[in-house]
Amino acid sequence: MGAVDMTAEATDGLEQLPSSAPDPATAAEHQALRRALVEAVEALPNRQREVFRLKALAGLTLAEAADTLGISVGATKSHFFRATRSLQVALAPWREQP
Repeated sequence: MGAVDMTAEATDGLEQLPSSAPDPATAAEHQALRRALVEAVEALPNRQREVFRLKALAGLTLAEAADTLGISVGATKSHFFRATRSLQVALAPWREQP
């Protein structure tokens, strides 16, 4: 099977997640974090982004994601690992806030 074009559909849901923030300032911060996450996912290399969306956002197993993309499970694991590491780096400023 060839690569799946998932340009925006899997991250669209991230922007629409409800905020459980008790006040407007916290709600705005949560919205900014969601935007930062969407931007960080969009900045990933194509294959990493596809694997991340399938595994983390669509809920597929690594084997299912590999089958969907027509790549090995090992390659899928590698792409997922690299994607999560890149997202950790991109979102580090959000983790460092008090």
